Amino acid sequence: MRQVSENTNQAAVAKKELQDQIISQVENLVNLGNIMLPSGYHVGNAIRSAFLVLQDVKDKNGKAAMEVCTKGSVANSMLKMVTQGMNPALNQCYFMVAGNQLVYMRSYMGGIALSKRIAGVKEVNANVIYAKDEYVSEINTDTGRRRLIKHTSPFDNRDDANIKGAYRDRE
Repeated sequence: MRQVSENTNQAAVAKKELQDQIISQVENLVNLGNIMLPSGYHVGNAIRSAFLVLQDVKDKNGKAAMEVCTKGSVANSMLKMVTQGMNPALNQCYFMVAGNQLVYMRSYMGGIALSKRIAGVKEVNANVIYAKDEYVSEINTDTGRRRLIKHTSPFDNRDDANIKGAYRDRE
């Protein structure tokens, strides 16, 4: 019983040391001017939130991410998260295990946050096109992008089984 307690305590100390090391490295990069963080972004809170989330991340065999992933891949994932100004507590990103590597992934919510922060987007609205909806779109010959001009969707037409596509509006 004592051995289990000592192992748990050692793991907690190692996790805390890794958190502190990553926070220190990021703060050093900020102080050197190598990275800029969004205003109001708190590195320590984001890193601590990430480590809380990592407690529930498992590999394909059910082993905890912190047991199988290299410290370097954990640190790199945290650095990617911080440089993008994301926080897993806000569902802006998540982590996956690939072999012995921790992989950082920005979520849909993170993409919206980044769009609002960088591009000045005010709102992002997702819209579904159902099979019997009427819509008109055009392709911009300069950019090759399709732009929706008109979309009408009667309320009684909305049935999850008849979803044809989706698009998002940006203001």
